[in-house]
Amino acid sequence: MAKVGRYIHVVKDDTQVAGVAVAFDAGKNTAISLNSSMGSGARSDRWSGVIESLVIKCSVASGAPTKLTVRATMDGETVLPDTEADINLNIGSSTVGSVVFKAGLAWASHESDVLTVYCHCDAGTVDIDEVMCVWSE
Repeated sequence: MAKVGRYIHVVKDDTQVAGVAVAFDAGKNTAISLNSSMGSGARSDRWSGVIESLVIKCSVASGAPTKLTVRATMDGETVLPDTEADINLNIGSSTVGSVVFKAGLAWASHESDVLTVYCHCDAGTVDIDEVMCVWSE
């Protein structure tokens, strides 16, 4: 009988990446181990699943950015190509907000379970406060 349903995993990294500007910077990224949600007994450098979404929490550092562009890679290959979305400021805040990217992308890697996320904004600078990836298997 076929398996019914799927498992949803949430992994995040809240290491701040400061001063993200108007162009991608190879040194300003967030690396997320997708298998980290499965516990130490199940860890592997291999990964396969569906990247459902990315949620990026950010704060405006300077200027007036309104959009964030994201690119995600795994094993040096582009998994999520450049995708732009509006920065949605939190209600009552003029500097703190988030951006949500829906992917729904099936992917497999035989070399690594690390998803590397790069961002840039359309004006000024932002600080990336947290990157969360939701994936399913």
